[in-house]
Amino acid sequence: MPGGQEAAVDPGSTAATSTAGTTSREDSTAEGATQAKWSYQSNPFIPRDVAEIVVVRHGETTWNRENRMQGQTESDLSDAGRAQARALAARFASGYLPFAAAYSSDLRRAAETAEVVVDAVGMRGEEVLRLKGLRERSLGVLEGLIRDEALRKHPEAYLTLASKDWSQPIPGGGESLEDMYGRVTAAVNHIAKEHLGQRVLLVTHGGVCNCIHMKASGNRHAKKVYNTSIGIVRVSPPGKWTILRWADVEHLKAVDYDKQAFGGGADSG
Repeated sequence: MPGGQEAAVDPGSTAATSTAGTTSREDSTAEGATQAKWSYQSNPFIPRDVAEIVVVRHGETTWNRENRMQGQTESDLSDAGRAQARALAARFASGYLPFAAAYSSDLRRAAETAEVVVDAVGMRGEEVLRLKGLRERSLGVLEGLIRDEALRKHPEAYLTLASKDWSQPIPGGGESLEDMYGRVTAAVNHIAKEHLGQRVLLVTHGGVCNCIHMKASGNRHAKKVYNTSIGIVRVSPPGKWTILRWADVEHLKAVDYDKQAFGGGADSG
């Protein structure tokens, strides 16, 4: 169960605190990518018993654009999604924010986004470590469907998803929110234990980002997580998670992105 206090988070702020417990390698300075400076105002020194995890949602996919539910089914980055990834990478490259390692979900949309960043920040040749535990929520029979189709073809499964019931798996092979939360927090704690005193990149999915926010803030209410939005969480395993930044999309001002954040709130993507 999530616990702790709600984080005091301003999506555009440079520091907010809480006491809560192979792919395309494109030019990261493509035309249209904003060069927003990374103004990291908090203490640049990471305590030896803490890992700093920069959490990013993958770039927009063709299925995001179609409002199609993805879950753990593969879908490709759209042209807009690749532009978002390049803008993200340019932002990281424009400021001194070194990563000791890069992790992603093992799903292609997250791994490709991570590869674009890794190349841009001078980590060429470094492997993006892909973890199954960072996958999006499994939606079972709902994957690949838009809402109207899902409600018509699989009403019980769709209504379970829409209910946001914590412990009920989605009928037809889907995962419960509780099970997803458990595997995600276990994966992040594992990463943190491997990287105490270091900063790492983690590129994943909207539902996974919500689990991380939930753990750090103690708040189950879904937050909108835009494609390639940035969050920063400090993790001291196993219990103390602190949000420094969340839902930061400063780098997307010059590129196209979905303001509705499909898949970044109550839906999964």
